[in-house]
Amino acid sequence: MEFPWSLECSGCAKTRGAGGLPSVCDCGQPYLVRYRAIPSPEVKSLLRGRPWTMWRYREWLPLFADVTPGTLGEGGMTLLSAERSAAQHGCRDPRAKE
Repeated sequence: MEFPWSLECSGCAKTRGAGGLPSVCDCGQPYLVRYRAIPSPEVKSLLRGRPWTMWRYREWLPLFADVTPGTLGEGGMTLLSAERSAAQHGCRDPRAKE
């Protein structure tokens, strides 16, 4: 199966496929994901109907097509006002994640 992405070593630039989902190259450096194609406008239109988690962007992530990722509800966190921090540190309109 051909994927729209490959793995490239951040140190030696050696490329490889995703078989076995390696995390580091033989030289010890982590792999970077290199995309060969961008998702189509049709894929972009699917975003409106998806929940606000990081997996809504699955076509942009290095996942196998038949994989259903697990989730802990990550992504889409609300930013809350941190007014006491503003007064204490002299910041204007600081925000913090809940």
